[in-house]
This record gives sequence, structure tokens and C-alpha cells, in this order.
Amino acid sequence: MESFILEDVESLLKIKKGDPNRLNSIKELCENNKIIPISDRKYVERLVSQYLHKEERKPIPKTERIATEKTQRDFHDKITSPIETKENKIISKSKMVNIQTPKKSSKFEFSSKNKILMAAATITLAIIVVGAAALYGGNITFENKTPEPEPTKPIGLTPPYIFLETDESSYNVADIISISGETNPIIKSEIRLTILNPTGKLIWAENVQVKNNGKFSTLVIAGGQGWENSGKYTLSVTGDSLTNKIMFDFKS
Repeated sequence: MESFILEDVESLLKIKKGDPNRLNSIKELCENNKIIPISDRKYVERLVSQYLHKEERKPIPKTERIATEKTQRDFHDKITSPIETKENKIISKSKMVNIQTPKKSSKFEFSSKNKILMAAATITLAIIVVGAAALYGGNITFENKTPEPEPTKPIGLTPPYIFLETDESSYNVADIISISGETNPIIKSEIRLTILNPTGKLIWAENVQVKNNGKFSTLVIAGGQGWENSGKYTLSVTGDSLTNKIMFDFKS
């Protein structure tokens, strides 16, 4: 994964896009096999999508457009001009041309209807999930099927420790909060994650199993009972004798 980031960073430095100091810092972390912070990953991805993945569309030369228009006019003149037979009867060639409108394929119509139905089903499912979050106080979690982001451990952190972070520092109603972290030494039992609102009320809690590499992660929807007020919310983790907590902003 880091090799792809290194290649992207080198390409951006080559075309002189982005902050060279920040890009060189990220490059140094990659070369030293150190963990890249989530904010730096998103910064590189944004630059890559903006400067490295654009497809250029070449305009059609004016001479080709003129030639195409002339060909179309010539074809139109041929099919609409009258022709003379041996009996000197003038017959409009346009009447001799049997122009039929191609029928739409039933397979195509079926595929289009399926796409519309699938889009409607996706929207309905999203509405149900948000409604369930509001009904049950946001205590809905999801199994993380995507590759886990590498926790951005502070430089100089030494064991024993339990590291904790979120993918963003601020959230709105119905946003999905991605929580991740790492323990060292590895905790064999489950760890306890909790969220307190600005008044100190417990509004969410979950027990999470630490993986064999010491990492853990989960997702939670921001919203529902206990999330009525904007302000600083506290995310805490406890495992064995280790604890840690961080804060994030929430706008109701």
C-alpha cells in the first residue's frame, strides 16, 4: 500500500503539484516504512485525483468538422434528389428509401428498468438505516469489510500504550464515524469503547475484539438519542489497565 503512495508522491513532485515540503515529508515516511497519517493519505489522494487522473478530450479539428458536415449534406442531397427513368418518369428517390426506426431491444428496456429499481432500493435502504439510528440512539455498528486505515501513532510513543483515533475531527447528523486504534502489547481480550456527549452522558458503547496484529476498528452513526446538542464529544477506550480518550466536534 505504501509503495503506491510513494509512487503518487514522486509523480506529484515531478509535475510540481501540491506542497513540496509536505510531500517530501510523506515520501520520507514511506521510504522509512513508517505509518502515514490519514490526513496525509487524503491529501495525496486529492492531489492524485486532481492532477494525475484527468482525461484530456481532444477537440475535433475544424477541417474534420467541415468535411463531416459536407459529407452529411451530400448524403442528404442524394437520397432526396429526383431520378429519371427510361420512361422519363420522375420518381422521388426519397420515396424509394425505406427508412425504418430500429425497435428498442426488450433486453435493453429490462436492463434499464432493473437499474432504476436498484437505485430506488439503495435510497430506501439508506433512509431505513438513518431512521434506525435516530430510533435506537445511534447505537448501530457495522462490520468493517474494507482494508483498515493505519493508525497515525504519535512519534515517540513507546509501549505499553493503547492508541485511539477517528477518521475526521468533526461530524454532522447521520455521518458515519470510523474509529480505529492499536494496542501494544496486544490485548487478548475485548476492549471497551464509549462516547459521552457534552453533558457527560453516555450515549454509545461497544465491546470490540483486538486483532492478532494489535489493531481494532468499528463504525458508528452520529445521531439519535443523546446527540441533540452541538459541541465536544468524548470518545474513550479501555483495555486491561490501559486507557485513552480523544474528543471530536459534532454539529446537530
